[in-house]
Amino acid sequence: MPQIIAQFHVSRTAAFLPLSLGGLGLAFGPVLGAPISETLGRKAVYLGTFPISLLASVGAAQSQNFGTLLACRFFAGLFGSPTLAVSAGTIADIWDQQEGWGSTVSAVAILAPFTGPIMGPVVGGYTILHRDWRWLMWDVVFVGGPIYLLAFFTQETYKKTILERRAKVSGTPPQPGLTVAKRLKSILTLNLFRPIRMLFTEPIVAAISLYIAFVSGVLFEISARYPHAFGKVYSFTSGESGLAFLALLVGLLASVATFEVCNRVALREAKHSGVEAAPERWLYASMLGSLGIPISLFWFSWSIRKEVCWISPILAGIPFGWGILCLFVRFFFLLLSTSEQS
Repeated sequence: MPQIIAQFHVSRTAAFLPLSLGGLGLAFGPVLGAPISETLGRKAVYLGTFPISLLASVGAAQSQNFGTLLACRFFAGLFGSPTLAVSAGTIADIWDQQEGWGSTVSAVAILAPFTGPIMGPVVGGYTILHRDWRWLMWDVVFVGGPIYLLAFFTQETYKKTILERRAKVSGTPPQPGLTVAKRLKSILTLNLFRPIRMLFTEPIVAAISLYIAFVSGVLFEISARYPHAFGKVYSFTSGESGLAFLALLVGLLASVATFEVCNRVALREAKHSGVEAAPERWLYASMLGSLGIPISLFWFSWSIRKEVCWISPILAGIPFGWGILCLFVRFFFLLLSTSEQS
């Protein structure tokens, strides 16, 4: 942050814009990825959108003015987020979300999108100590590039795409109504216009969306404020401040156990009643996780001062990491189950 302020001669508020615009791109990216995923398959999104995000990160690393940096950060988030959104669909394609160990394996897989914002400051904190801010962008390229190459060797998981390819190989005529144009029109209607309509006409959808947006904003705010807070109060270096994020990682790992316990309770209730569990039954983990977030914020805010040992505000990150994954994973599975029913 100080290096950006010094190089581009911008205010401290403006220096937060690269982070904010990257988050804004993350919000709009799934709208781009959903139609591609439902028409061409999951792998098309991985191979088609992620390299643009990597190129945008290269552009950010090479930017010579503040406007170019902001534009590249936005496009890096815009074309990087479809991969994150479609990965949830890939998980749903491979594992059963409600039976056996599939749900727990899925929860472990979903750790990745949340582990990134936590491990990023750990790596970036020590990068800043020895390099300038541009190397933060290069870190993304160095990690993302090999992962992108591995995507070429993965197989398609989307059922409709697999069946269409098998039919094409065997020479079976396509079923009526499954043309790309008709499917794209249907997907745009279901994935773009219907969610917007529900956002303004369904109070529960609006309430959950606002809460998830707030929690996501808090997560990004922590990424920006942890180095400043620990550096100002305890004179931590950027590397030491990055290590404070490891407490959130401990919370993420603990949430997997919570997720499994709540999942087993819901399954036991369903078997006892003899009927399939309603989607709302899968929100037990979210109910618990929603308590961890305010506890963590209150704990952190009241303990980060010089007369309190630095370990206390660091430990405050554990309930936040635990709560945020419990919250997001359970809402993710709720959306999957309701979408399958519709």
